[in-house]
Amino acid sequence: MGVDYDRLNKDRLVKARKVIKELDLDALIATTPENVRYITNKRAFFVMGWMPNSIAILPKDGEPVFLHPDDFVAPGPLWENDGKTLLNQYLINHYTVWPAPIARDIWAKWLKKRLMAIGIRKGRLGLDMAPWQWYTEFQKTLTNYEIVDAENAMLYERAIKTPDEIALIKEACSVASKGVEAALNALKPGVREYEVYGTAMGELYRNGSEGDGFWPFLTSGPCVEGALYPTNRKIQTGDPVIIDLGPIINGYNGDCMRTGFVGKPTEEFKEMYKTNYDAMYAVINTARPGVKVSECYEAARKVYKERGYPEPRFDFGHGIGLSCCELPSIVKKEAYEWVGGAGKRDIELKPGMCFSSEPRIYKYIDGRTFIQCAMEEVIIITDTGREVITSASFMDELLK
Repeated sequence: MGVDYDRLNKDRLVKARKVIKELDLDALIATTPENVRYITNKRAFFVMGWMPNSIAILPKDGEPVFLHPDDFVAPGPLWENDGKTLLNQYLINHYTVWPAPIARDIWAKWLKKRLMAIGIRKGRLGLDMAPWQWYTEFQKTLTNYEIVDAENAMLYERAIKTPDEIALIKEACSVASKGVEAALNALKPGVREYEVYGTAMGELYRNGSEGDGFWPFLTSGPCVEGALYPTNRKIQTGDPVIIDLGPIINGYNGDCMRTGFVGKPTEEFKEMYKTNYDAMYAVINTARPGVKVSECYEAARKVYKERGYPEPRFDFGHGIGLSCCELPSIVKKEAYEWVGGAGKRDIELKPGMCFSSEPRIYKYIDGRTFIQCAMEEVIIITDTGREVITSASFMDELLK
């Protein structure tokens, strides 16, 4: 299915307005890149600490408003009279790369000025995961408004993807799979981790990635830590190599992970690989509408227990969307109880939800070092079950 961007934007606004109605807001204020894009379809500045980044205002009635620095970039009407129009509109006439905490008063004044201009002079404002400094400055400056938490509601609303969002996530996961495949094909003795990494990341950008959804992993050989980033280490015969990466395609993240092996896999590695694959697909095969995410976790935990492996101290998956890690998270039931009861956190899966299944296995080879195996598929919950949307190859001969 192709992407209808007009429909995508309208559908996202409908869902954001559901949050406004649920929380009885006069406006929703978005500050994170993913929420700004959700509301305005505008790509925010990616350097999170810079000022300005961007703010989106979604009034209860009316069109979204985008506070951003684009008017400072090139000469135009706002530059006239030595920037007086800029000064009037933005309170400064020169764009400065200040860290966000330093600029908090400017952002608060900008926000108040724009709220007043669109007729919202008092009321309830829903705020997402803004920096603490911004929140306290907003409280001090926006004295006629009650500021309430809207991030939780936004996360749950964003968890169910629209058809156009699903199409973009599928494309992003296809690109992620190509990047992982390129890395697997580049593995050979004597090649450095950075070289494999460069091959993989180049494939993402050749296929249209606008950025990295997360800091990609590339780990080879015996390890002394759980997840390592690439180094200048030369890959050797007998090394397992884990590659985990994802692009951003028109705002949406992809994700894919596989473990390759240089040379002939050992019996020990074969057993790890098959167990990890079966645990991953235990999550996937359990997932369908009406199932709780803790049930998916239990299915994978059962595989580890039956094969004699210790349970990993790491979740078995995470949601995918405008952020690489959002809802739903594949977490064991006890984890929900640790934080005050399952409640809404133990999500019931619904059509349109998208998440990864990514279990891991670690096995010590001496008192300090271990080898590991990890892999990941991304799935969409459909009306009747699930659809796997990653496609990088596995070592099929190890799965028999």
